[in-house]
Amino acid sequence: MRIEWAILCRTAEGHASALDLKGVGTNTFWIPRVPGPVAFYLVLQFAGEYEEFSNPHDVEVYLTGPETSDDLSFTLEPRRQAGSEDEVEVYEVQPLAIAFDAVAEGVYELDVYVNGERPKSVFFRIRTD
Repeated sequence: MRIEWAILCRTAEGHASALDLKGVGTNTFWIPRVPGPVAFYLVLQFAGEYEEFSNPHDVEVYLTGPETSDDLSFTLEPRRQAGSEDEVEVYEVQPLAIAFDAVAEGVYELDVYVNGERPKSVFFRIRTD
């Protein structure tokens, strides 16, 4: 299983097969002051063979930035959809809520690994109004 794509957005509503995303492609978050709370979604599309969606996968997510280092890892319990065994590849979209207190302005990074392999990195900025 691999991460096909990863994108930031302000909101993600619905369920994995039909998400409504708002603020897609956001890469700068404005907050009144630091330290201050920041909240958004990291939306991940997982892809792989049908068999890969029959078992849980460890998804490691690490947030790093100015004076920040957090482990946001979780276990992905894939949902196999009926009929997908005939497909060449199976896809699943998962929104991950990200919330933390930014202690400084600057560039932050989310590094995502599936089963310890194939890293995907997403960068974003925190700015003050």
